[in-house]
Amino acid sequence: MRPHKALPLLIAIAALTGCDQDIESIKSSRLEFNDTYTIDQAFSNREICEHVTWTTKKDSRDRKLVQYRCEIKGASEYIRAQKEQTRLQIANETEANKEFLARKESEAREAYLKEQESNHRLKESTDTTPESIEKQVQNSPEVKNIKNLLSSLNQKEAQGFSISSDAKNYLSLSSKTEKLSDISQKLGFQKARAASRPSFSKSAEKDNEYIENLSKQYKEEAKRLIPIINSELELTIKSKTEEIIKDAKLALQESEYREEKALERYEQARIETQEKSKLADLKALKRIAEVDQNPAIEKVTEIFEWVIKGDEIEIVNRKIEHTDSNSKASARSLDIMAGLRQVYENDARNYADFSFFR
Repeated sequence: MRPHKALPLLIAIAALTGCDQDIESIKSSRLEFNDTYTIDQAFSNREICEHVTWTTKKDSRDRKLVQYRCEIKGASEYIRAQKEQTRLQIANETEANKEFLARKESEAREAYLKEQESNHRLKESTDTTPESIEKQVQNSPEVKNIKNLLSSLNQKEAQGFSISSDAKNYLSLSSKTEKLSDISQKLGFQKARAASRPSFSKSAEKDNEYIENLSKQYKEEAKRLIPIINSELELTIKSKTEEIIKDAKLALQESEYREEKALERYEQARIETQEKSKLADLKALKRIAEVDQNPAIEKVTEIFEWVIKGDEIEIVNRKIEHTDSNSKASARSLDIMAGLRQVYENDARNYADFSFFR
């Protein structure tokens, strides 16, 4: 056969006859893509091939084809391992989902137990006995304020007094004692003024008369106010007692409500965990069944096909073919140039190294 320069996918060949001659003509040719090797050297000596066969056939359009088949090493083992990995992944995903649900249930349970303990402590610490309520009432700022006021009103001598502004009944008391407060201020001012003057002066005598008159007014006003303030004290004690009892009941009700809601959330999380865990198991079984129902792949074959066109041949197909345990084969086309690069590089040792796209 005379020398010739081959195109990347198109090769000029000498006119030969017979199937074997067709195959040998292709195997002895070189591609311009890489003319270091003959096609036979490149294709028949690949590390990735368990078996290599060369045959001839005709396609659906009655073209004569030379077909090269490379049974890839380790394909069935790799695919089985991939299926097992898929099963393991499904199991791990299912377990992770169930663990997440269990954590949510545990968190809800912990929240419920915390509210339960808080409610228990509140019940133990809440004392609504008459003695306890009476003690709380007497120690309240409102009651203490009125008692201090009564104490000052019962003094024999007129003197100044004050009402705590942080007590809730400050405005009520200050309005009732406004007149007494005014007399007290005048009395204090007058006493200070008299103290600064000589005791034998006429002005001192007038000051003493004025002081005596103010003191008399103070005592009369104080006497008038005592029953009024006592009534205020009784009303305040009654109001404070009701308030303390109401607040205690409300606190207990709120605590009970929080405990009930926490229990509802826990029960909901527990039921949700059971239902969703069962559903997750069912979905996992279905997914695994879908994986297992597909027949096992027994063989994977890479195919190249050349068409013979007179005294030239051309690579027209590259396919990957999967043959299952039922001997059913399915094939799909792959990129020819990417396949040629993989053939001539010869760096793939088994199916795990095989690239469908490079």
